[in-house]
Amino acid sequence: MKFPIPLLLLGLTTQESLALPNQPRVKELFSYPPTNPIFLEAIYPLPDGRFLVSHFTSSTIPGPTPVLVFDPRLPNPTPQEVLILPNISGQTGIAPLGQNRYAITTGHLEGIAYQFGTVNTHIISLPPFAKKATLLDSIPAPAGSILMNGLAPLPGRKHIILSADSGTGSILRINTLTRMTDTLIQHPRLGPGNNTVLPIGINGLRVKDDYVYFTQTAQGFFGRIKINPLTGDIKPNAKIETVSLIGGGEVGFENAFDDFTFEKSENNAYITRHSQFLVKVNLATGKQEVIVGPGNIDKDSDNGVRLKGPTAVTLGLSGKELFVTTSGQVDGVRIGGQVVSVQL
Repeated sequence: MKFPIPLLLLGLTTQESLALPNQPRVKELFSYPPTNPIFLEAIYPLPDGRFLVSHFTSSTIPGPTPVLVFDPRLPNPTPQEVLILPNISGQTGIAPLGQNRYAITTGHLEGIAYQFGTVNTHIISLPPFAKKATLLDSIPAPAGSILMNGLAPLPGRKHIILSADSGTGSILRINTLTRMTDTLIQHPRLGPGNNTVLPIGINGLRVKDDYVYFTQTAQGFFGRIKINPLTGDIKPNAKIETVSLIGGGEVGFENAFDDFTFEKSENNAYITRHSQFLVKVNLATGKQEVIVGPGNIDKDSDNGVRLKGPTAVTLGLSGKELFVTTSGQVDGVRIGGQVVSVQL
């Protein structure tokens, strides 16, 4: 997750340390115009080939805000409204719950925190090919939460989801059946630390095997913690492990990790890295490779496409194509978020 002006002016200062392999085919599928500079945040694939997309509005006043779906197969795809949620200005994490149900965290954003009392994890129903979604439940955030961000279901128990609170440095566990929320871990290494420029701690969140993986925006690393994948409980004596570092000095708007997804068959993660990069990280070695970046925007394979503040990435159903959302922020100016496809 990243934030609107003036919070995010991003350009990578450490790209000299990242190898630039042959770039895959890159295509901009959609971009909001500067007259409607919607900030796209998270993206999740639906079983019908569409995508749920969360976003921030440009309004400083909470109000009715749509839940969006995006179908890249259409001739001129544009995000479509499937549900209106009241009294919010921002949406962050998305997680599947099974049986065509999805969780979306929302609230009213003030600076880099949600306004107290406005944060909910909404449960919606969206059957395949449906043009409208149904709001099933709204679970309020626990007292003291600051910025509930990335969401991830537990494998095999999708009614239990983990939520990254970027402000408190916590991983929360939400039982969507009992509507109970508790804190699995709160730790300084998951919080903003001393980063006053970009005070966003744990951000993206995914569960793989016996670990919860996460991006740490403010402290500049991609990490993991060993858990019980059936309950989410942190394993005894588990440590916060560093998988990969951003490298190259202090973390700021020019080099931060944001969200990520895993490759289906290989031991790799794809991470959005500000302000114009998509990188691949090997989970065993931590090595980073640039998949999309300004070093190759003039090459035919990139079609001249520039990622304008990449915020999230997910695999399509084929497993051979990535879809990236962006904030649409270039050189400190919001000109409209994108949806970009990347052939692997």
